[in-house]
Amino acid sequence: MKIKAYEFIPAGVHASFDPETGGFNPETKKMVPMSINDGELGGAEIFDNITLAAEAGLLDTDKWVKQLFADLEDFEYFLNELAQYNDSYTIFDRWWHAFSQLACGKDTPGFSTSKEIADGLYKHASETGQI
Repeated sequence: MKIKAYEFIPAGVHASFDPETGGFNPETKKMVPMSINDGELGGAEIFDNITLAAEAGLLDTDKWVKQLFADLEDFEYFLNELAQYNDSYTIFDRWWHAFSQLACGKDTPGFSTSKEIADGLYKHASETGQI
């Protein structure tokens, strides 16, 4: 059977702003650093908020850790969630592009799996004095 022509529709990203946990506020178009170390935000929610902030042009390649996360524990929680994400799920293109922008547009074979991306983001944050 022939596959019918279709239009690819990329997965959407959604803001999950909460004054207590932070995130990308779609009404004000501002990013409030996320407080996620208590696990109230899951990986996809964290990734969506990062993506929306990056797409809105709110982040700086040398300051994004403090722009996105309330403290170092929250950043470490994010890295752990990201590193394990491919164990069960797939990193969407929009997420990957946002993560790549955080690491200064990194587009190499070593920036493919969620573990490699987490390692690359940690390395960039370290090299730029953010952590």
